[in-house]
Amino acid sequence: MRIVSKTYLKSMLSKRFSQSVAP
Repeated sequence: MRIVSKTYLKSMLSKRFSQSVAP
């Protein structure tokens, strides 16, 4: 479950980062 949580967090961060960087 921990791995899933980590992956989920990473995905969310990546998505947020992508959105932030995107114009």
